Amino acid sequence: MDCAYVHLQRALTVSWETPPPALVAALARVRSEGRGASVLEVEKRRGCPRTIRGDAVASQRSVVGAHRRDLACEGARAPARAARLLAAAARVEAAVAAGRAPTWPRLCATQRAVLGVDDDEALLRRGPAGCGDRRYGYWPRLHERLAAKLAADARGSLHPVLQATRLYLDLIHLHPFIDGNARAARLGLTWWLALAGLPLPPLDPLIRLPKPPGHPPWTFAHLLALGVARCLAPTGPNGSARSR
Repeated sequence: MDCAYVHLQRALTVSWETPPPALVAALARVRSEGRGASVLEVEKRRGCPRTIRGDAVASQRSVVGAHRRDLACEGARAPARAARLLAAAARVEAAVAAGRAPTWPRLCATQRAVLGVDDDEALLRRGPAGCGDRRYGYWPRLHERLAAKLAADARGSLHPVLQATRLYLDLIHLHPFIDGNARAARLGLTWWLALAGLPLPPLDPLIRLPKPPGHPPWTFAHLLALGVARCLAPTGPNGSARSR
């Protein structure tokens, strides 16, 4: 099955303006409380101890398991890769601070930092690809079509959780880059949430959630909305979220 084609055909027919009632209720719990913590601060706070000096990353110890792939939590296993990812996260921070949405050119610039490449020939996928049991087809003007879609998406007025969901799934299933599509998707998700002043919830449940291409995106969006809402909930004396 061609995951890219199936996803794109489905993505063009989903009615994002009318999500299911359960998701609408979850989105109602998500409220912006001013500019959220920076991407790097969120990652430091979330159990990824390291010293950050510019783009250099010195990991004090690795707390990353094989099941938990999170933004920039790879310092001990792959310092150079982690440093590039943190540099890319810094680009996202700068874009958020300037109020810039994640358009295709900006995503490409960020992904060049992720991969450490300078030109599109080393960045963009130009043929069919595979990852595990998934296959990603390629057709002429794939990137141009994706760029047009992302530009239209950014002009919309959807809830930021839905914007983040849409971009994440587009990058995961269309696989536009030669490498690092999962990292690009996580950065894109972070970008939309931070732009709205929302916190970044734990990503592992989202990463592990089955996301078959062509299926409605509501399960992912619902899980993301609940994660953000938990981060925003008042906490009790023991640090746990209080029930409303």
